[in-house]
Amino acid sequence: MIWVSSNKEFQDFLKKQNEGKIIILFKHSTRCPVSAQAYREIARFSEVKSEDYEIVGINVINDKAFSQFIAAETGIRHESPQIIITRDNKVLTNFSHFQITIEKIRQSVNQLLIH
Repeated sequence: MIWVSSNKEFQDFLKKQNEGKIIILFKHSTRCPVSAQAYREIARFSEVKSEDYEIVGINVINDKAFSQFIAAETGIRHESPQIIITRDNKVLTNFSHFQITIEKIRQSVNQLLIH
């Protein structure tokens, strides 16, 4: 997982990515037990490396302005914890809180890889 904390860092990251790569944005609150559980799930998912996707972490406590920027850019209301999956700068799916499980992440990514 790559942690980014600013619009510039995020834009630089996106420029380096190949077109068609899936980007999994993970908004994480270090103060929330639900977010801690979601973090464990995304960490388990990230153990399997793939060239098809990249995971980007956002610490919503330390980087509130950047988290709000992501909400504005994606059109997805801010929640934490939250997963937003994009490809080619288009939001493909999003989910939050107790929906964030390794199974849900894997299912979402696999479905996108088929299409």
